[in-house]
Amino acid sequence: MGDYRISVMIPRLLLAGFAIALTACGGGGERGSVEAGTRVNAYRVGPICAGTAVPEAPPYTPTSGIHPLNVMRRGPDGAYRYGFLDPNVYRLPEGWRARYVEELALVVCVDEETSTYFDECDYVLDDGGGIVVLSRSVKQATARLLEARTAREISAETLIAGPGECPDTIEVPEGSRSASMTLGPFQEFEDWVRPYVEIP
Repeated sequence: MGDYRISVMIPRLLLAGFAIALTACGGGGERGSVEAGTRVNAYRVGPICAGTAVPEAPPYTPTSGIHPLNVMRRGPDGAYRYGFLDPNVYRLPEGWRARYVEELALVVCVDEETSTYFDECDYVLDDGGGIVVLSRSVKQATARLLEARTAREISAETLIAGPGECPDTIEVPEGSRSASMTLGPFQEFEDWVRPYVEIP
């Protein structure tokens, strides 16, 4: 006899109800459950940058261990939201990002960002058909480090991206003769906050 496959279709509504039942009956107190705490979001964390304390957050004490944080950026309307850290270029070290208010010790508030032209890098196309010019800019940011529980300022810094060397190679669309790149101060950011976040 040949092999055959049986497919069982479960209506979506029934499947959703099953998932809800599993969540309700699951073991309490795990990180993914409601009992773990209140999820952080821009509406809860952003106001800290404007001086609103969050009493549910733990007090910040410079003791050994990791003191999780969130990073907020002031938008054109003055409200603080996520956006300074580019996940395509930089990710926070393991354990640094707070997922719940109850573990949110610190908040970085990026108050202002500017970009400044730095230099150009020339590249010869692989087929020898011309030169591509890469224009590089560096980003500068003024930022404050606050205790989430009290909105107290702990440190302030002006972060300026270090441009480093021109990349060995770049990719450009066919027919392009120019490209641009803006370098963010992500390593500078990490060097600044590390002594407060990750204490030996």
